[in-house]
Amino acid sequence: MKPILANRNISMTTKIRTSNKRTGVLQKLFCPFRSLGLPTRIIKNINILSKAMQHGRPRMMKPSLLEIIVLCTIGLDLTYGLELTMNRELFAAGMDDACGQVTCRAKGNHVEVDSVKLMKKTNVGKVTDLIQVSKQWPTQDVLLDGVHGKATLDKNVANIQVKLMDISLCGNHFFLCEVLYNNHSDQGETASSIVGPGPISDVRFDADVPQKFQECTLSTSPSSGLCLKELEYLGDKVNKVEDRCYSQGDRLDQKFTQKIESVESKVRSQEDAFLARIGTMEAALTAKVTKLEDRLSSTALHQTTDMAKALEELESKIAQLFAPSDTVNRSQIAPATNQDMICERGMGDDVTKNLPPYLVMTNQMLQKEVLCDTHTDGGGWIIIQRRARGDVDFYRDWTSYREGFGSITEDFWLGNEAIYRLTDAHPYELRVDIRFKGAEQFAEYSSFRVESETNSYRLKLGSYTGNAQDALSHHKDMFFSTFDRDNDKEAGNCAIVGHGGWWYNACYNANLNGQWGVKAPKGPVWLWVKDKDGVSFSEMKIRRVRSPVSA
Repeated sequence: MKPILANRNISMTTKIRTSNKRTGVLQKLFCPFRSLGLPTRIIKNINILSKAMQHGRPRMMKPSLLEIIVLCTIGLDLTYGLELTMNRELFAAGMDDACGQVTCRAKGNHVEVDSVKLMKKTNVGKVTDLIQVSKQWPTQDVLLDGVHGKATLDKNVANIQVKLMDISLCGNHFFLCEVLYNNHSDQGETASSIVGPGPISDVRFDADVPQKFQECTLSTSPSSGLCLKELEYLGDKVNKVEDRCYSQGDRLDQKFTQKIESVESKVRSQEDAFLARIGTMEAALTAKVTKLEDRLSSTALHQTTDMAKALEELESKIAQLFAPSDTVNRSQIAPATNQDMICERGMGDDVTKNLPPYLVMTNQMLQKEVLCDTHTDGGGWIIIQRRARGDVDFYRDWTSYREGFGSITEDFWLGNEAIYRLTDAHPYELRVDIRFKGAEQFAEYSSFRVESETNSYRLKLGSYTGNAQDALSHHKDMFFSTFDRDNDKEAGNCAIVGHGGWWYNACYNANLNGQWGVKAPKGPVWLWVKDKDGVSFSEMKIRRVRSPVSA
């Protein structure tokens, strides 16, 4: 809320004369408006009108639109007037213990006075609050060094009277009275008045106080008889202009109403046309959909035989995919004959189906041997975990899981750091193959990534497909934990409970690195909440995701 400066008077006993005779009358004419506590926008309009009148506009010339707007605004704001008066008296020596007193009175005619505050202000701009009265605190007393006073706010009239007990306050300070009032708008406004021992120019004003406002307050007092006569004359003019403003407003309302009705008529017409067009389009679309449904029914009827044959072939391929993996022996694992060969999708296609099921090859990024599944679902899978024999202990510490352990021709864990480097460089998908109670099952996840050791190899996982049920999504966004590095959400250590290393939550649905040959909670289980029996075979493998082919 930006303060609006009203009357900034000097001591009422001080006389000031204007040196500019031409503008003196104009200043006297408009000074009373400023002393009423008018908003800044009105004072600015008065300054503009005053400047225009100083340039010698002929008396009989019709008022400009700017003058009409200014006078209309003055008339409306006078309706919500605020009377703000202020006085400073100095006592002769020996009359009283006080050297003087300051009084401030604020009365709201058609506005609500919310609060009144009296402050002292030095000529360098330092302001100190002395006393304040408001609707919440309608009566206040002040008893400070050098200042004794009382303030009241009753029936929209505020009175403040302060006695000055220190001679320095009588001689060296200005006093500022500030009123906070509400003119029934969305935002309250303020008006203020100032008195002091010398010219108002001795006080350092804020930068936004208009220079013309300061000149006006120096030139005359609001109680000047000439100002009152000019104010009465201007009041008659304002009433006439106000009538013209209301007349113009009625005509504008009528024109505005006509425009609104015209626009509404056009909108209704366009709406009817639009609805008619929508109806036509809906009928055309319905006809096309019916025709398309007929064609699809005919096509489906002719393809029934082909679909049955395709399903038989698919079942055969699925049976091959679910072939017992735990029976793989060394004869099925062979080293890559071509050092440039990489483990990628398509190795299991008809062109390369003569490859052995597993190839040991050197990964150029890791500079490390990896085991590649060349047959499953088109091949190209790098195996990161394999358990078929149970002769490798997976209850290891953090360092072992980071570096990897076991033999790629037997049971092994590739290593968290290697998995991180692979999945950080390119997008990968994950496939989990398990044997559970003699049945082969699998789960696939559209994306798979492990963050760095700084983030405790946190697991990032995509959407699930498969027939082994979704047990791993429960571990999404979990950190890797071992018996010597507890990163799970459980109060205890899930790695100790599950007897392995894993992305434990609180604690787990899947635990493929658990103790071999036992049931849950320590055994190697997949969705053990439904069955505590452990799996007899598991392979976790990742494959680089193909980049989409642009059209």
